Amino acid sequence: PAEGEINYMNVEGVRYEIEPEDNTLEFFRYKDSPLLTMNLCIHPYTYHNHVELDDEDNCFCMYIECARIGIRDVKELKGKVFHHSDFEGYVYLYEHEPNREETMEILDVTDSKILIRWSGICNLEGGYNFDSVFETGYEIKDGYRSYSSLENE
Repeated sequence: PAEGEINYMNVEGVRYEIEPEDNTLEFFRYKDSPLLTMNLCIHPYTYHNHVELDDEDNCFCMYIECARIGIRDVKELKGKVFHHSDFEGYVYLYEHEPNREETMEILDVTDSKILIRWSGICNLEGGYNFDSVFETGYEIKDGYRSYSSLENE
């Protein structure tokens, strides 16, 4: 995709922006396995006044937590396509709701960034179609930590 065609999410025709620095993408190695596990969290937002998904700032959070992706090295991700059955994705607005019919394609991987296309249905007020393309940095860590433990640091 061209520069202007990344870092966005469309939800039922409304375009949201995704700031790469607001994303969290981490890979973990559990002690009992050489395979990586993925945590991803993005915060799409819009300044359109007619969008009232969140009364405070028109943003929401979408995330995948503890997805065992079956690779040993992040570079193996390039070109891989994951489907809903491969991981559990969620949207968070006022409460956690599971996504449905998701597809995630890893378009590119460098030493410091990953380019991702993610689409499906997010369950906000009955379910909205979404599609996105965004770039984010990433970290690789040993052991496991959840997002709730990251918030307490």
